[in-house]
Formats: sequence, structure tokens, C-alpha cells
Amino acid sequence: MVGLDGPTEVTGMSGLQFRAPDGLGTPDALVVPGGGWGSRAEKGSWAEARRGVLTERIAELAPQLRWIGSVCTGTMLLAEAGLLKGRPATTSRPGWSTTKAAMCS
Repeated sequence: MVGLDGPTEVTGMSGLQFRAPDGLGTPDALVVPGGGWGSRAEKGSWAEARRGVLTERIAELAPQLRWIGSVCTGTMLLAEAGLLKGRPATTSRPGWSTTKAAMCS
């Protein structure tokens, strides 16, 4: 686990806390976690998509990555970064209609 802007502490929606000791840097692969999309939570994938910083960084890194994956509504961040158009993708129910639109537009 790494933080986008450097070391950070993260608290999940259920209260689980962990420390990401390093920043993102220049990875050769990326896994994007989700959570918070369906509830429009103040923290999580919905908030990060609205903020735009993470999706811009994902789009910037994408061409040099060997592979990209996502968990749950992390797919929505890939969609917001413009990476799903014309590609197969899936997500959890809260994000499915938005994922489908991103794949087809």
C-alpha cells in the first residue's frame, strides 16, 4: 500500500486503520481499491472521483503500466480516468450503471 502524495494514514469505512509508508512513485502495476461509491461517502472512490487528483494520476500512469486492476468500485476510478472505453469491466452493484456507461461511451 502506498499513498498518492506520499506516506499517509488511511481509515476505512468500517474503521480499519493502516499506514501507507511510501508514496506512489512510478509503479509497473496498479490495483485501485474501491468503497464509498454507492453511499456517496465523503471518503472513498466517489470522493476521489469528484476530487479528480487520483484519476488524473491513474490516467498519467496507465500507458507505462504492465497491468491495472481494481477492487469493487475502484473500477469507477478507472472509468473516471478514461480507461474503460471499449474494454470489458465489472464492478459491484452500486457502480454498475456508471461502469456500463463508461465502457460504451
